[in-house]
Amino acid sequence: GALVSDISLKNPADENYEWKPIGEFKGIFDGQNHTISDFSMTKVNDESIGFFQSLMSDPNETDEAKKATLKNFTLNGTIVTTAEAASAVGGVVGTTSGGVIRRVNSNVNIGSGLIYYIGGIVGFVTDDDTYAGGTKIKDCANYGLITYYKVENHGGRGYSGGITGQVALGEEDFILSDCYNYGS
Repeated sequence: GALVSDISLKNPADENYEWKPIGEFKGIFDGQNHTISDFSMTKVNDESIGFFQSLMSDPNETDEAKKATLKNFTLNGTIVTTAEAASAVGGVVGTTSGGVIRRVNSNVNIGSGLIYYIGGIVGFVTDDDTYAGGTKIKDCANYGLITYYKVENHGGRGYSGGITGQVALGEEDFILSDCYNYGS
């Protein structure tokens, strides 16, 4: 998929419109340097939460140009959740394994509680054996505010970060380069 112009997700006919996350995405999305604005999620109760719920590459794909990819766009919006079932919240992607994220700017303010992993770009980078490892996040920036509360059912521990909340210990080929966090 590709954006051909800036878009607003605001629905003039329904002021309470909520974005439903794009599910398990395995393709290539090129924003062609456009902006997606008025992204809003507040009534969510999924395990993985973000504009894209998950970004997963085929474990047999070795050509980076064919891996699940998000690139060249800015996302403006808000995620507010207290969903007890959620484990990962990312401004752009909840969970990824083997995905490629390049030149993506997140200006998504995230307010949450009871969540294990929260990141401005990606909540959780996993090494799930079902998918390919080797996630790459390059030339990205987070401008959003992350408000994070204590996790009650996880020993009081949780992880948050401007770019990613948590990277699984087995994710040996993970690359994070030339990314910046301007948010708080």
